[in-house]
Amino acid sequence: MSAMFELSIVRRDFAHMLDPNNQNYFSLEEQPIAVAPWWKVRKFQVQLAVIAAVIIGVGVVGYYAYQMYSLTYVDVTALNQAKSIISEAESSCATADNVEECEANARADAARVTGEVSVCDGLAGAKLLNCVSLIANDNADPSLCSMLSGDDEARCQDGATLVAAKKAKNYGMCAAITDATMKIGCQGQLVDVVIANGECEKYGIDASTCDFPGALSAVVLSGNLDGCAIFTGDQKAECEDVFTSIDGDEDGLSLIEESELGTSDQKADTDGDGYTDFQEVETGHDPLKP
Repeated sequence: MSAMFELSIVRRDFAHMLDPNNQNYFSLEEQPIAVAPWWKVRKFQVQLAVIAAVIIGVGVVGYYAYQMYSLTYVDVTALNQAKSIISEAESSCATADNVEECEANARADAARVTGEVSVCDGLAGAKLLNCVSLIANDNADPSLCSMLSGDDEARCQDGATLVAAKKAKNYGMCAAITDATMKIGCQGQLVDVVIANGECEKYGIDASTCDFPGALSAVVLSGNLDGCAIFTGDQKAECEDVFTSIDGDEDGLSLIEESELGTSDQKADTDGDGYTDFQEVETGHDPLKP
């Protein structure tokens, strides 16, 4: 009887645990297992890191390989053409007064014709500088000056940069020129572009310089040489040069001469007598009186 009593208690307790209202209730059904996203699993994270490293590594190696190829690549056809030019020049150079100078010029010509800076190799000093600079200027490419070194490389780069700036009409490129005189020259040649584009403030160009073209045009249109007095220094000289060089009515007299004589710079025959102002002046007549 004791055993039956104990069995009854066990059944009652087990049934009680299966009661959903009991705080100790547990389900006999299998509970779902929480699974983390695959990208949070360390094994996959390591694999992704390795793949990314390989891709980046291949990219870096490829980039530098291309750079080295670009720097060392030589067009075989162009090189053979250069050799042919140099070879043909050897016979004529053999009888030249200065054989070394003749051969150097032939090599420079060959390099320039083919556009291969490597053809300049074998020259030295001023001859090498001249050869490389010609090709760098022809291509407006300062990077071609890398065959040189020190001051020669800087001079070559400055020249090629000047050519590139003028070709692109880019005033800002002049800033890369190291030689002060050449830089000023570059800026002077391109300042009109800056003025035309209204970029004076951008490049810090003073108002007197930016306003000069308009003021000069007004003075020239007035036909009065005295108008140049509003300018000073180089601007005044430039104004006077314009009056000296321009012949508005194409009668043979410049603006400055028309201004001094009082004749018209718009009419070739101011007094309308059938003779141009120039003809009357040349023959001693008054171009203002018929």
